[in-house]
Amino acid sequence: VFEKTLVYPFTRQCVLTCKNKKVEAKGLIDSGNHLIFNGDFAVCVPCENLVKKMKQKGFFDEQSLGEMSFKTASGKSFLKIYEIDEMLIYCNGKSNIIKRPKIGIGVSSESFGDDFEIILSAAYAQY
Repeated sequence: VFEKTLVYPFTRQCVLTCKNKKVEAKGLIDSGNHLIFNGDFAVCVPCENLVKKMKQKGFFDEQSLGEMSFKTASGKSFLKIYEIDEMLIYCNGKSNIIKRPKIGIGVSSESFGDDFEIILSAAYAQY
């Protein structure tokens, strides 16, 4: 219960759109997520189940934009970077539209549990 109380203020309902297909997800604004692709683009990371939903709707049919490496507690890892059309982030009855957000897919996506499905970039903390 204590952990959920800490996470809840940073969760946001999101709608991801690609080629007129939509997927709803609960996002977590992670102040520690400073993943930046090509020095300019914030990267969000979906969990395994969300990746499956997005793949089923054709979100990753296009070729990736490339790969990026990042450091983890256990060493180094890589993400394939994709671009989708837009992401709406809802907060306090308002929606903010992120055009052409970047999505990072790891070699082995993880499950984040029931509280959220996508880790949002710290760059979206204002939303």
